[in-house]
Amino acid sequence: MGPPCASCGAANAADARYCAQCGAALDVARCDACGEPLAEGARFCPSCGKAVGQAPPAAREARKVVTALFADVVGSTALAERLDPEDFTSVVGEAVRRMAVAVETFGGAVSELAGDGLLALFGAPAAHEDDPERAVLAGLRIVADIDAYAADVARDWEIEDFRVRVGIETGLAVIEHLDGGQLRG
Repeated sequence: MGPPCASCGAANAADARYCAQCGAALDVARCDACGEPLAEGARFCPSCGKAVGQAPPAAREARKVVTALFADVVGSTALAERLDPEDFTSVVGEAVRRMAVAVETFGGAVSELAGDGLLALFGAPAAHEDDPERAVLAGLRIVADIDAYAADVARDWEIEDFRVRVGIETGLAVIEHLDGGQLRG
């Protein structure tokens, strides 16, 4: 068994990336050198063989081809002017949460959160042959999920035309692994 879910406390399989009970992303230790998940108590990465916690500074940066996905709520400044701050936070926060779930569903990693959107990377820390396709699928899922959520927003807050925009770019980037498993590109 892996560590319990931080959101709901449910037990999950050791190799699970998402909680089987609530769907939250499970925080797992990752290799400092390559970013692959590590089993609890592992002393060496099973993917690259580096000693856990012993990556040299040069190994913490890598030039990689990555696909970046940026998504944000259209017209959020005008929306913030119309809504009470708590309502704005609720509406936009739920939209950003749905964006993050879509990214993680397709194997992306949320790199940065902005007030009304996010930046996600596909290809870092872990790379897949089809990272650009995964990013496109995540972008399409984001648009579909926010379109569905827009009906709730219209009903509950009387806001019409609630939309999100998505941009995707693939290219070479220098990726730095920060303490705590975060990425900076």
